[in-house]
Amino acid sequence: MTNNNLTNDSQAELEVQPYQRVESIEQAQEKIYSFLMGIVKQWSPDAVLQEFNSLFIQHLGSISLEAVEGLYEIVVADEEEVFYGTLKRCCYILVNNWKTTKQHKYIFSLVELFNNPSLNRKSLSPISNQLRVWLKTFISGQDYQELQLFANKFATIQTQQPKHWSDRYSSHKFAAQAANPKNSFEQREAAKERAKHLKYRFKFDLAMYLARSDTDLPNKSVQNPTAIGDDVLRLIKTIIAKREPATYGKFAKIFIEQTKGQKYKQYKHSLHNYLSIFIEHEELLDTLNLKILSLYERHNEELLTESMQIMTCSRLIESLTTENHRQPSPLFLLLNSQGNTLILVTVLLKIVLVCRSVRAHLETCIAELIRYYEDFKEEECDAMINFLEMYNIIFAIYGDNTALAL
Repeated sequence: MTNNNLTNDSQAELEVQPYQRVESIEQAQEKIYSFLMGIVKQWSPDAVLQEFNSLFIQHLGSISLEAVEGLYEIVVADEEEVFYGTLKRCCYILVNNWKTTKQHKYIFSLVELFNNPSLNRKSLSPISNQLRVWLKTFISGQDYQELQLFANKFATIQTQQPKHWSDRYSSHKFAAQAANPKNSFEQREAAKERAKHLKYRFKFDLAMYLARSDTDLPNKSVQNPTAIGDDVLRLIKTIIAKREPATYGKFAKIFIEQTKGQKYKQYKHSLHNYLSIFIEHEELLDTLNLKILSLYERHNEELLTESMQIMTCSRLIESLTTENHRQPSPLFLLLNSQGNTLILVTVLLKIVLVCRSVRAHLETCIAELIRYYEDFKEEECDAMINFLEMYNIIFAIYGDNTALAL
């Protein structure tokens, strides 16, 4: 069921109509959410897309007067950020339902709605003009890019567009979305599910490939799931053979037991000693020692708490990835430029093994690094790609028990 009477763009665009003001902006949002939650469970996806397009994109109104009133209220109150949050949550209400019912192609269709040329036209309606300005801002921002991630799989199939190099590492972007408390529940749940699926798929494909490489059978039937060559994978297998995956977990458990009841200053010394195990890079260890000892010095004589441990490990992760959450940190650039990517990844793994609560923060930092490098061509990102591949491989092998704490 759709509003078939509203078809003339120039005559039927949203106009300010007299109506009783709602009690709050939150109530205005709920009117829109309730309407979409109802129709997505009862209507066909095509009808839902038509209604979404009519309400949000072309501003032709809606079969639901309450949904229109809710949108009016947000625009009249000039709540631009509220509009972005409302639009984003509405999108993920549809995404989650279509994922559940395996109607994935409509996620691609939803994203494509935002390419409507009507957004570049002027209207006689001030409300429609304001909405078009906001929509164009939304489309140019990160929220829309995150929404596009869910449609990328179907976009490449339907439009035959070549993938961007960073699409291979979408699991980190989804994990960052899932960890962001500013995102709606619907977006975080959809992103969490997608991240787990992609990580499991990579781990399974890697295990199959490595297992097949140990046999005399031809390996053509099992593709290398990484972007690195077989020689590098063989080197990694050699390293693994010398050091059982359980070794890192064993040392992490010993560290956790030994630091119980310690004062914070003593804990920081113990943490540096723990991170130094198996690491042969004097410059890195000296830098880490200085950073660790300088952290939260006012708490040095206090007993270690879980929150202090989380904050400490989070700051260390930032020092090794991105300190300003926009650009690579000096340590990240140093280690990658020197070819010490494996050392960098190993230190990150060891941090997560003793403080699993920071895994989501690590994924967020990695997503921020990917975002920084996305504007570069693939051939200009060799060091970053090598880091991502090494990270994915090492965490797939050693990080079995470091599932996202979201």
